[in-house]
Amino acid sequence: MTKKSRFIPISLSMSKDVYYRGIVGKYDPNKFGDVIWVTKDWDYAKLYAESDEHIHSFHISRKNSFDFGFRTLQVHVKIGDIVERVKRGVMDAFVAKSIRKERAMLLSDKLADIEDSYPKSMLKAWDWIQKSQKDIIPILKELGYDSIATREGQGNDITAYGLFNKKQITKI
Repeated sequence: MTKKSRFIPISLSMSKDVYYRGIVGKYDPNKFGDVIWVTKDWDYAKLYAESDEHIHSFHISRKNSFDFGFRTLQVHVKIGDIVERVKRGVMDAFVAKSIRKERAMLLSDKLADIEDSYPKSMLKAWDWIQKSQKDIIPILKELGYDSIATREGQGNDITAYGLFNKKQITKI
């Protein structure tokens, strides 16, 4: 059985599609944080906004989105489950010849250290992704990913993207 690659090729240019981000307070492009979350679903973005005026429209640019593969981010997992999925991304990158064997081994060791540095408690996948992003995102970037793709909403049918760089987003 072959495993599906986590590399999702997307055009490098800004998309013509409109993406939304709901925020609380005044819009400030310098306060995006480490990951910039957007969705094509206006109603979902509204859940994060103070009011309709706080839903902002964007075009985005993304090349490769990493998908942790959880059917929902509300599932309770250990940090090891997050790390294991990133290790699969390391293996995918090695198989695709985008990193060498030595680098893949080094990143796998680094991920093991990351796993050991966190408590072994069960949290929602979303919470672990948030807590570990300062450790995990640099590895994903090195593997050639520029964003995270997640399934959200009550039916897990809404795709949201967490972009790694504010240059990937243009306000409309």
